[in-house]
Amino acid sequence: MELKRILAKDTKSANDKAVALYGPDVLVISSARVRGQTELIVAVDIPEMSADQALAEQIQITPKTYERRIDASFSDVLAQEIQEAKPLRQQAAAQGAALKAAPSTKKPAFAADELSRHQEALRGQEIVALVREELATLRREFKISQQLALQQGPVLHESLEPLQLALQEAAMPVGLRTLLIDALKDSTSLESGVAILSHMLKSAIDRERSDWPQQGIHAIGGLSGSGKSSMVARWASQASAEWDCENVLVISHMDHRAGAWNQTQLLCSQSGVSCVRSTNPGMLRLLLDEHSHSRLILIDTPGMGIKERFDEILSVHPQVQAHAVIMADASQVSMAKVLQSGVNWQGLFISKLDESEQPWALIQMLSENPIAIHAASHGERLSDWQRPFAVSALVNQAIDRLPIVQSKSDGAMMIHPSPKHSMATSRA
Repeated sequence: MELKRILAKDTKSANDKAVALYGPDVLVISSARVRGQTELIVAVDIPEMSADQALAEQIQITPKTYERRIDASFSDVLAQEIQEAKPLRQQAAAQGAALKAAPSTKKPAFAADELSRHQEALRGQEIVALVREELATLRREFKISQQLALQQGPVLHESLEPLQLALQEAAMPVGLRTLLIDALKDSTSLESGVAILSHMLKSAIDRERSDWPQQGIHAIGGLSGSGKSSMVARWASQASAEWDCENVLVISHMDHRAGAWNQTQLLCSQSGVSCVRSTNPGMLRLLLDEHSHSRLILIDTPGMGIKERFDEILSVHPQVQAHAVIMADASQVSMAKVLQSGVNWQGLFISKLDESEQPWALIQMLSENPIAIHAASHGERLSDWQRPFAVSALVNQAIDRLPIVQSKSDGAMMIHPSPKHSMATSRA
C-alpha cells in the first residue's frame, strides 16, 4: 500500500480527482485544508516488485519486427535469436554489477531522498494509527448508544422535543449528550432549556483568561495541519509590534514536510520577524546560544513524534515552555493524542474556529482538562485571532448552530435559534 497526496480547490474536486486517478475503490485516509485548497491523503494498493523486475524495467528494449523465413532451418533461427539477445543480457549483467559495486561515496547524495521517504513512512503510519483509533472510538460510542437506548431516559416537556432531537442529531460525545438531556428534565420551555444548557456548559469549562507569554523560549506542538505555523506567526507578529523585530526569532525545528520551511519563511516575512531552520538537536543548541539576546524565541515543531521532539528540545534547553495547538473541530482521538502525549503543556491555542460547525468534542475536552487557553484563530490572516479567548464564545457558537427545528401553528417549519438570534439568557 502506498500513500498519495491530492490537491484540489474543494472537497468534491479532490474526490473526483482521486476516483479518476486510482479508481472508485480508493481509500481516503485524511482530508484537510492547506492554504486555501483541499488536501486528500489516499491509500493505493500497488503490486510488490522483485529486484529482478525493478532491474528489468530499467533495461530499454527496442521493439523488434519479426520476419517469416520459410527457407531457414530451426537451428539457424535459434542461433540468430541467441546472438541478437546477447547484448541485452550483457546490459542487464553490467547494470546488476554496477548496482552491487556502487561506491559508498555516492550514498550521501540520496540522503535527502531517504529522509523524505522515512518521514513520509512515519506520517503514513501515524495516519493509519489515528484512523484505527477513530474507528475504535466510534465502535465504543455506538455500543454506549445502544446500551442507553435500552434504558428509560428522562421524560421531557413537549416544548423541549425540538431541542432534544437537535442534541441527538448533533455530532457530540454520547456521554455529554446524555448529561445535557438529563439537565433538561426540569425545564418547561425551549428558551429556558437553551438557557440551562448554556449556563451548564459555561460553568463546566469556565477558567481564568490567560494571555500568551511575551518573553522566554517557547515550543509549539500539535498534529499536522492543526495550524501550528500560522499560530507561531501570529504570536511573533504580536511580539514584534511591541518590540523591535530583532528581539523576536522563529525556529523551524526538524519539520521535513514539503513546503513547510517555505511556509514559515512566508509567514514570518509578513511581520519582518527573522526565522531560521534547525535540522537536529545540535543545531538547535547552537541557534539558541547564538540568539540568546532575543527576548522571545518560538520553536515550531513537526506534527509527527510529538513526545520525542519535545524531549529533544528539553534536553537542549530545560527552560523551554510547551504550548499545544488544537483545531476547534478536532475529534476526541486527535485531542487526546496531543494532550495525552506525555508533554507538560503550559497552555493551549485553538485554531480554525471559523471552520468548526459544532465544537462539542472540544467543549467536553475543556470540561475535563483545566489547561489555560491563550488565544483562538478564526481565519487565515495573521490578524484573525481572539486574544485573550473567552470560553463562553465557544458555548454560544455550539448552541447557536444546533439544528433546532420548531413547528409553527400552520404546519410550516422554522429553525430556532439561528446564529443571528439574540438570546440574552444564553449569552450571560
